[in-house]
Amino acid sequence: MIRNFKPFQDPETIDSILMGNDLDAILSAQFLCDRFGWKIAGLYDLENIWHDGKVDIRQKIREQKIVAIDLDIYHRSIPSLGHHILQLKPTDNLTGFRNSINPNLVRNRTKENFRWKYPLGTIHFLRWFFEDYRRDDEFEMLCWLADSTFINAQKYRRNVGEWLDNFLSVDYFKQYFLRTGSLEFEQKIQEVVLPKLSEIKLDNTTAMTQSKHLKINGFQTRIRDVNHDRSAIKKLLNYISQISGMKIPDCPARFDKIPGLRTNMNLEKVLNNYKNFDDFLLQENIFSYALTYKNILNFTKFDKK
Repeated sequence: MIRNFKPFQDPETIDSILMGNDLDAILSAQFLCDRFGWKIAGLYDLENIWHDGKVDIRQKIREQKIVAIDLDIYHRSIPSLGHHILQLKPTDNLTGFRNSINPNLVRNRTKENFRWKYPLGTIHFLRWFFEDYRRDDEFEMLCWLADSTFINAQKYRRNVGEWLDNFLSVDYFKQYFLRTGSLEFEQKIQEVVLPKLSEIKLDNTTAMTQSKHLKINGFQTRIRDVNHDRSAIKKLLNYISQISGMKIPDCPARFDKIPGLRTNMNLEKVLNNYKNFDDFLLQENIFSYALTYKNILNFTKFDKK
């Protein structure tokens, strides 16, 4: 399933990335643009698609020239790579993800065993897949900051260790994992990485968890309005390039917005009104969704055009 992912197997069939709106997404998009020469066609913030105004993004989707990164997109013409929990139970077919990759689907992590979900970043998955293991220490720190991965490693140590032992089996990652619980590790992030991100001035306030020692939270560099934040995004891409050697990807000069409708719904209500979860996804024309541990389904729909 993983090795047959068409965008990686035949990268010449893809020319653009639709990425998520945080640090992990930016790291992952820059990694792939550097590797394959792809461009950034747009950004999806789980409600709106921000895209290059000079490009007919719907046509690109129909031509299957776009891959979604750090996103789970329920659309056969958009192969995606994400790591949300997507199945209620193993019998869910999820045909909209037939051309996509998600480590939770690969390892049968469902709503029923949520606590064992994939706990690292998309950037870790990509570096494992392409055997890109050893990088500058500052870049490693940035990767472990993305998606609060080092905090996950502190709080859910058994789960992170299990994934590193049995899936992303990379000694270099394991070495960093062993360091994540220490005060020294947090001090290095605070002294080396956080001042750089503070200068970039993206949204670093949103966080659901704090680190063990220094109570570090946030710094996920969320992009709220891609046009307003464009200069800050360029600064972040430059920073990543400086510490990794990766090329700075081409970005649109200005983005247009396709608004979507994002909704939260109790799962019990979903299952009461439809034959099954697959039936709900099909009938409601769901574009993306995520299951939470609180039995809430977050999903987005777009007008058909």
